[in-house]
Amino acid sequence: MQKLAFALASYLAVQLGLDEDRREVLSFGALAFIQNGSSALLTLLLALAVGIVPETVIAVATAAVLRHASGGAHLRTPLRCVLATAVVFLLCGFLGDLTSSLFNSWPGVLRVVLVVIVASLGLLGVLRYAPVQAETRPLRPAHRVRLRRQSIRLVIVLTVALTLGAAAAAWWTPPALAGFVLQMFTLTPAGQALAHSFDDWLTRLSRR
Repeated sequence: MQKLAFALASYLAVQLGLDEDRREVLSFGALAFIQNGSSALLTLLLALAVGIVPETVIAVATAAVLRHASGGAHLRTPLRCVLATAVVFLLCGFLGDLTSSLFNSWPGVLRVVLVVIVASLGLLGVLRYAPVQAETRPLRPAHRVRLRRQSIRLVIVLTVALTLGAAAAAWWTPPALAGFVLQMFTLTPAGQALAHSFDDWLTRLSRR
């Protein structure tokens, strides 16, 4: 993926007459586009194969909205990120599908209370840790402040949406809540430590 992104960025830089700095920015953007596109395609194909496309899409969309501003844990290579993303969000789709009937059978007040508790913990996580920057792309102070504010606003908007969904017993509430929890977990030291441990395990496995 990195080689493809570099080749694409180099070609475009030559065609557009861009300097080296702009070529690097273009290369980073191309890699993000290829990686995100590959993740979305693989996740969709796996969800289609097992019949949980709507639930998986809802979980992915919820987490993606938050991750755009808040960041989160990363793996060392784009391919690992693509594979891990597909598997994890497929599990979120399964969880949303399995718990939907149970969740919506609860009294409306109990559903709303659960969402508010989870969303409050998520907001505390954002206030404490967001934005989590990638090691290869440090954030400028002004950019960090802007992303932090965006993260807070997004959590508030999603909290309102999840609360309304819980009150109405909407089918999409459990998978959306699963995506929300997953993204909030990736902000925490525990989430990042788990990602690093998994990364190290994959590295050791590849060397055998």
